[in-house]
Amino acid sequence: MFNKKWISGLLAVSIIGGTSSIASASFTDIEHSYAKESIRYLAKEGVLSGLTSERFAPKEKVTRKQFAVVIAKAIGLQPLFLETSSFDDIPSTDWSYGYVEALNQLDVIKGVDGQFHGELPITREDAAVVLYKAIEAGLQPSLSLSSITFTDGTSIASYAREAVDYLSSMGIMQGNQGAFSPKSHVTREQMAVLAKLLFEKYSLLGQSKDWAASPMTVELKVGEQTTVHILREKVSPYTTVYGWDDSFIGSITSSGLFTAKKPGKGFLSVTLGNQTQFILVKITE
Repeated sequence: MFNKKWISGLLAVSIIGGTSSIASASFTDIEHSYAKESIRYLAKEGVLSGLTSERFAPKEKVTRKQFAVVIAKAIGLQPLFLETSSFDDIPSTDWSYGYVEALNQLDVIKGVDGQFHGELPITREDAAVVLYKAIEAGLQPSLSLSSITFTDGTSIASYAREAVDYLSSMGIMQGNQGAFSPKSHVTREQMAVLAKLLFEKYSLLGQSKDWAASPMTVELKVGEQTTVHILREKVSPYTTVYGWDDSFIGSITSSGLFTAKKPGKGFLSVTLGNQTQFILVKITE
C-alpha cells in the first residue's frame, strides 16, 4: 500500500511554509489545541509540518495552496509536473505546483480566469468544496439522509451548498451555534482535523491491486517519447494521475505521454485511487 510520505524523499519543499520541510511533532504551541492529536499524527506521517520545529501556529489562517497541498498528501496524491501550468499564478517553480496540478487534474480544485489565487486564505465554504470533491474522487460519498439547516445558510455560495450539506450531515464539517460561517477562514488546526479524517479514510482503500502500469521501466534518448498504459481487469471509477519528480529532465502529460528532455534518471509515479506504482526512467543522449 502506498505510503503518504514524500516520493522516496526525492522532493524537498515545505508542505505549509513553502521553504524547508519541518515534520517534527515536537510542537510547543499545540497543547491547548483541540486538534493536537491530529497535528502530531499527520506531522509524523509527513502530511503536514510546522512553521518551525517547535511552532505549529494552530490559530493562523491557511492559504488556498497550503490547504490544497495538505489535502493532496492526505489522500495519497503524487505531485504532477505538466509542460504548461494550469494556473498563471502557480508557476512550475512554485513549491505547491505539483500538488496543485494533481488536484486540478482530478477536478478537486478550480481557479477563476486562469488564476488559482493560492496566496489568499481559504474560506470554509471553499474548503468544503475541496473536501467533498476529494471524497468524491476516491471514496464515493454515501447518500446523505438529512441536511442541517444553518442560520446563515443563505450566505453559502450556490457552488458550495451541496458540499456543505453533505459534509455537515455526515458530521465532517459542523457549524457553531447554528451558523456555518461560510466566509470565515480555515485555521491550521481546523485543516489538521479535516486532513486526518481524509488520511484515515483513504488509508482503508487499496487493499487489493487489480491494475498495473506498463512499461515497468523506461529507457529513452533525449527527444524521444513514450506513453504509459494502464492495464486493469475492470473499469475503475478513479482518474489516473501521473507524477514526475524532475521537470528539468522530462515531463508527462495528464494522458500519460512522457517526453525526455535531458539526460538523467527519475521516478515516474502512476496513481489510481489510493494506489501508486513507481516507474524508473533513464534518459541518455
